[in-house]
This record gives sequence, structure tokens and C-alpha cells, in this order.
Amino acid sequence: MKKAVIFLLCALGGAFVGYLMFRFLGCPTGACPLRSSAVNSVLYGAASGCFIGYVLVKE
Repeated sequence: MKKAVIFLLCALGGAFVGYLMFRFLGCPTGACPLRSSAVNSVLYGAASGCFIGYVLVKE
């Protein structure tokens, strides 16, 4: 159970960082595939958080 909580917190933290990246570093022209859409930024951030969470909870 503790591992799942750490994994979930990392994913949520990554999603939050992805949104902040979109909000403050967004691409005004829309040519940047990662930062042009809030959904893309949040999903990429959550995926990055999942990878970090996987490394943290791996035995």
C-alpha cells in the first residue's frame, strides 16, 4: 500500500509540474508539441512522475 501511495504522489507531482511548465513556459505559437497543449504537458509530466515513482519504489 505504501508503494502505491508513493507512486501516485510522484505521478500527481509530475502532472502538476507539467501544468506549471505549460502555464509559465508555454509555447505561444503552438509549434512546440509538448508545451502547446495543457493536456500534453500534464500527461508528459505524469508519465515522468511515474518513471520517478517506479525508481523510488523499486525493490
